[in-house]
Amino acid sequence: MDQSINRYSHTHLWLLIPFFITVLGFSRYWLGFSEAPLHWHLHGLSAMTWYGVLIIQPYLISRKKISLLRKLGIFGVFVAGAVFISAIQVISGNMNINEGPRVAIKYSTSLSELMTMIGFAFAVLAGIYSVRKTDLHAAWMISTVFWVLPPATVRLMFLVLMMIYKSPENLPLPPVILNVLNIGLLLLIICFLIFRHYRKQKVILMPYVVVAFFSVLRLFIIFGLKDSLWVESFIKRFFES
Repeated sequence: MDQSINRYSHTHLWLLIPFFITVLGFSRYWLGFSEAPLHWHLHGLSAMTWYGVLIIQPYLISRKKISLLRKLGIFGVFVAGAVFISAIQVISGNMNINEGPRVAIKYSTSLSELMTMIGFAFAVLAGIYSVRKTDLHAAWMISTVFWVLPPATVRLMFLVLMMIYKSPENLPLPPVILNVLNIGLLLLIICFLIFRHYRKQKVILMPYVVVAFFSVLRLFIIFGLKDSLWVESFIKRFFES
């Protein structure tokens, strides 16, 4: 490990923010925990465990407990695999949506979520490959948060808005604009991370650039393609094969 580990002495505290956002965003799952199907439990619990791994790792780095960090890293690989596999099961459940606002975009949503999980898996693998380059490794690991955070933040946004406006018809802005605002806020945070590191180290961290690009692409897939015939055909073929 190089001297850059000192830059991550408080990272574990910052990572608590997306953890609690995710817990609140998926509060309906936790409130209906006993009624949820098994694959939801596997995904929810593995995702929370992954957050735990992300939070504990920079704490261990800052305390220079490298041996324990490596053991946690090996455990984290299996947790990330569980997140990915269980997510595929959850995404396949979109095929059963037959009512509500998501009906019109269930296939494009499934495509964007599939892309998201592939990006998550790639970030984990890239993080493992770059483990000896502290800044790059940290960026790949932290970027996994931004790969999977949008579903939680948009759910939390709508949860708060529904508490205020009571009905979807009373919302001040259409869902597509609210989704754009949601992604826009995440992009601002990602751009801040890119700028902060570039200002200090004169290096652009590509993990953040990649996740920023695909965050914008996610919006285009969901609301631009919507449920076009080729998207529907691809998703059906993928999940029915």
